[in-house]
Amino acid sequence: MHYAQPFIYKGSYDAILEAFAKAEPGIAVNFVTTPNYEEGAQLILRQAATNQLPDLSYQGFNRLRVFAERGIAQDLAPLLARDGDPAKAGYTPSLLALARFGGIQSGLAYAASNPVSYYNAELVKRAGGDPENFPRDWNGVLDLAARINRLGDGVNGMWFTWSGDDWMFSSLLFGHGGRMLNADETDVGFGGPEGLAALTLLDRMVKQGGMPNMTAAAARRPSPPASWA
Repeated sequence: MHYAQPFIYKGSYDAILEAFAKAEPGIAVNFVTTPNYEEGAQLILRQAATNQLPDLSYQGFNRLRVFAERGIAQDLAPLLARDGDPAKAGYTPSLLALARFGGIQSGLAYAASNPVSYYNAELVKRAGGDPENFPRDWNGVLDLAARINRLGDGVNGMWFTWSGDDWMFSSLLFGHGGRMLNADETDVGFGGPEGLAALTLLDRMVKQGGMPNMTAAAARRPSPPASWA
């Protein structure tokens, strides 16, 4: 069995293996890991060419299409049907649709990634905000970030994972009703008002919210005096 990012998932997979070993003591499971999804996809593509595929591989859902269209992924719909109603196990139609490529159910969701906002409650208070009632829209967030930025002393108003991460840009794009490719996949899909709205929001983060230009690793490093909401 192959999976990526053991620094995140090792604990959960070890727990599953322990339970599986009790239920199926005659089956030995060997783990193969890769540090990220990119290397995991390359590994499976190489092993498909040399007939060394694992029985099971966990991939990012945005890479499943490659395996489905190359005939590597197998249809999991019969397994789901055998176990009854997928929705009762948590696999709702919308969740199943994320992994439906090439006309088959090429995968099943194991974990769902969502952007998470962290804020410094002390800075929010100093800027006149209420940590217990954090803004629920971008206008409110940017207004608060601007007030935090004006505190001075090396304090930054905010930071958003925008550089080198298309996933975070696509989240802004999708939030404005856009898409990465057009319907027939012949051109980019963010060349219209939805893409402009997403980029305008990023521009406001810099000019209004006081977002500095730094990498994700630098932004997450707790090194004073720089702070952010």
